[in-house]
Amino acid sequence: MTDTRRGVGAIRLSNVTEETTSPARQKESEQAWASTNDVEIIGWAEDIDVSAGISPWDRPELGAWLARPNDFDLLIFAKLDRAVRSLRDFVDLMQWCEDNTVTLVVLDPPLDLTTIWGRAMAGVLAVFAELERGMIKERTAEGYVKLLKMSRWPGGRIHFCYEKIKGKEGWYLQPNQERAALIQKVVSEIFNGSSVQAQELKLEELGIKTSTGKTHWGNGALHAVLRSRSLLGQRPTGNDVARDARGLPIEYAQPIIDQATWDRLQAVLKANGTRTTGARRDSAPLLRVAFCGVCQAPFHRQGHNKGWKYYQCSSVTNRKLPGCGSKPFRADEMEAVIYGEFLGEVGPLEVQNRVYVPGEEHTEALETAQRAYEELTEQLTTTRSSSGRKALSDRLTELDELIADLETQPNRPASWRYEGTGQTYQELWDSMTGSERGALLRQTGVSARVLRASSGLPHVYLVLPNDIRERLQNTRSSSV
Repeated sequence: MTDTRRGVGAIRLSNVTEETTSPARQKESEQAWASTNDVEIIGWAEDIDVSAGISPWDRPELGAWLARPNDFDLLIFAKLDRAVRSLRDFVDLMQWCEDNTVTLVVLDPPLDLTTIWGRAMAGVLAVFAELERGMIKERTAEGYVKLLKMSRWPGGRIHFCYEKIKGKEGWYLQPNQERAALIQKVVSEIFNGSSVQAQELKLEELGIKTSTGKTHWGNGALHAVLRSRSLLGQRPTGNDVARDARGLPIEYAQPIIDQATWDRLQAVLKANGTRTTGARRDSAPLLRVAFCGVCQAPFHRQGHNKGWKYYQCSSVTNRKLPGCGSKPFRADEMEAVIYGEFLGEVGPLEVQNRVYVPGEEHTEALETAQRAYEELTEQLTTTRSSSGRKALSDRLTELDELIADLETQPNRPASWRYEGTGQTYQELWDSMTGSERGALLRQTGVSARVLRASSGLPHVYLVLPNDIRERLQNTRSSSV
């Protein structure tokens, strides 16, 4: 009577779906073989969603079994490509089995790995498996770029502003009109001085969920949306985007914003950095609005042990600033005075949104095309085969036509325009909370210089931005 040998059944699958049956079939065939060969399966190494390119020792479950070779006598695979697709990995696994007195069993194709001819045949098959894996990888990459060129969606996470639709030849992305308009509004607000954090709060208050369905927009969710080149209809790949053979970005979906707007947005986001803008719901309304009339340092709101709040010149607490000796003002008194001055001056004016009008800029695309043309021209001087020279000449002809077209495109500088809302500042003010009023002052560009009057109350000199000051002058002139 022979002793029952201990076996480990190895299961591997690169991609698992609801329709996947391969793991069950692998296990069934390995169990059937074990039952007819006096082998007891003492455990399973089931590595699902694990690529064949990963070394057996780096696979979660198989690697754990390989770390304790004394626990089993046989390592069983249903198919050779479930074990390895690299000749190097196959040779290493064979050597490991020999060193640890473990028998390697492959059922399909059936290989007797105890003989030199069986091992040689397995090595040949491993070479072809490795070649096949490389070809699949190459075809996948080529197919990926081909889909993008056809404006097809190649799969993956969908950007917040887009949605997928089914077409005759596959899936495509199109802008989600509601979300696209929302992000365009967010971009305009940021150009007007709003912070990303303030816009996140607005999205949460509107009940807008992230692209992953979350209700909270923190932890950089909106930053990720605004920094993605998907807004340009391009496909991000690592630190770059998918490009065609000429080196130009592939536009596979309708852009949400144009290149000039995207460039400006990135510059604004970079300039803001981690700077806060008083977007918290409990933030000081006069943050970066009220400044000391003596030393020009900003006022910061502080708490008091008696329960009331006050604004203190930051030179008092900041050692880098020369102290001016200014005493604090009660917060309610300073806010009341500044609010009164603002509404007295600006309250009757209509609120106008400052909208950024992107320019039409083709410099980057032209420089990229010209650089590609120069590189191909250099290759043409060293290419000897007629087929290679023809292929390069065809690409140069395409690039030359593209460059000629880009050179005729207009270049219009970016600008701003103002759109009326039909609502006065007073009407808007009455509908706002304290933190929203502070945000309005900052977005409008209003600031105040504060001194102490003889009565001890704040004396305010209001500083208005040029556009509001001009509108006030025009209003007064027309009323005379």
